[in-house]
Amino acid sequence: TLFLFLNYNLFRMTKTRESITGYVGPMFAKKTLLMLHDVSAAEATGRSCLVFKPNIDDRFPSTTVRSRAGGEHIAIPVSYSKPEDIYKII
Repeated sequence: TLFLFLNYNLFRMTKTRESITGYVGPMFAKKTLLMLHDVSAAEATGRSCLVFKPNIDDRFPSTTVRSRAGGEHIAIPVSYSKPEDIYKII
């Protein structure tokens, strides 16, 4: 499963640092935990983040990314067959 998050700064619009980060790897590789840590760190510094998840992931509600360790964040489901839809959202 690929999780993406968009990290952008709302408070300094003249010098924004935007990035899209993807987390890939085998099962139990702590991808979600690492992503949640990065999102939490970005939000703690005043940045806003968007988290995307494939709509075929049905383990949890479609609008939630949750790690086995218990952390979670609101997510935007995107079509697994049309990942380019992310660009329409951002």
